[in-house]
Amino acid sequence: MRRLLAVLLILSVLASPALGAKARRSRRPQRITDAQFLKLCEEGDQQKILDAIKKGADVNAKNNDDETPLKMAIDYARNNPRLKGSDALKRLEELSK
Repeated sequence: MRRLLAVLLILSVLASPALGAKARRSRRPQRITDAQFLKLCEEGDQQKILDAIKKGADVNAKNNDDETPLKMAIDYARNNPRLKGSDALKRLEELSK
């Protein structure tokens, strides 16, 4: 659940046009590796994830199974009985299209 919340927080930041535009303008060198970012997403520490995104982490990074943080969140929600059919899962699925 904690991991899903962290990914939802990430997605809400990415969905904000103002933040997205700012991130595109800055184009700073990436200060965190894809592997490090994916590990942060798995651990679910929201503040560390947001900090990594602000520092240029690739939100489209893929793990060894070719999964992005969004895909991992969707899979987690689909396999969690409390989240099946939830608005959170529906929103994640919409974002993945």
